[in-house]
Amino acid sequence: MATPESSKTMGRWSGNGLGDLFEIVVTGATSGNGKAYAHELARRGLNIVLISRSLSKLEQEAKEIERLHGRNTRIIVADFTGGLEIYGAIEAELQDLEIGVLVNNVGMPYTQQRSLQKLLDCDNVAKRISDIVNCNVMSVVQMTRIILPQMVTRGKGIIINMSSVTDSRPWPFLAMYSATKAFMRNFSVAVGAEYFPEGITVQIVSPSMVATNMTSHLKPGLLVKTPEDFAREALDTLGLSSDVTGCLNHAVQACQLPCSLSQDQADMQPRQYVTLSASPSTVSKIKSSYPKLKGFPAPGIKESGQMKAFWSQYLSSLSPKLLSRKDAGQSLPFQEFPD
Repeated sequence: MATPESSKTMGRWSGNGLGDLFEIVVTGATSGNGKAYAHELARRGLNIVLISRSLSKLEQEAKEIERLHGRNTRIIVADFTGGLEIYGAIEAELQDLEIGVLVNNVGMPYTQQRSLQKLLDCDNVAKRISDIVNCNVMSVVQMTRIILPQMVTRGKGIIINMSSVTDSRPWPFLAMYSATKAFMRNFSVAVGAEYFPEGITVQIVSPSMVATNMTSHLKPGLLVKTPEDFAREALDTLGLSSDVTGCLNHAVQACQLPCSLSQDQADMQPRQYVTLSASPSTVSKIKSSYPKLKGFPAPGIKESGQMKAFWSQYLSSLSPKLLSRKDAGQSLPFQEFPD
């Protein structure tokens, strides 16, 4: 639970790097994407409020941010699996701060094994359901409720909601996790539309695989990003799009990922394509990894042994024909930008 004694205030400041913004609040800030976002935002010259459940880890990250980036920090201890009772203390801790950016990153998998399992295949199902809803859903709504009013008063602010590639369709064997991320997507789009005229940007970020605790620290490579690389690329999309995968590699994967239901059901779903933005060096790297790609036509990606092996291994229990979509021959446009 958040307590006033657990905070550490180290001065006020004037932000730079993301415009004239104020403090940045990051939930789930001691590991994975949250830690990477906190460090990247600090590197860009912004002061950070770190919120997580471990005081020792928060103190360690605060010291690292000060040492590496020379920015001020404040820490708040909070276990987001708790209910409404934790938010009064958080709100009290933040009331004297001008918050420019909120990063709703905190999240948890449904099962401790982080594997594909059915709804009832875990210990203490009732408690697990309550925990994941509180952590993945309640935290997003309540943190937005706390910070949004001051953004509206100032007429500017950014809310970044860290979702998942699973947020756009039903995912059997990831039912609870994907459902919480689907809520985050719908909530983000709706609130973003409501408050866009008042100067508020709500960005939904839906990555694929990042090497974090939640993915059992998969080995980084072309398909799996490090948290640091992902945060850097994802933050570069602020001001360009409110709905992103975060990086080019994940955008390519998302466009090739069929609906995770039966093949007949998948064939009924409309396929969505997006224009990708990338520097020439990134485009060159992707093309060198997938030699058959010319303007990223889907056949080249489909025929890539690495891509096929990756998705087959991860989703083989959902559909035996995940990579055999009838519309896989359509081309995927992209746009190059200077490095």
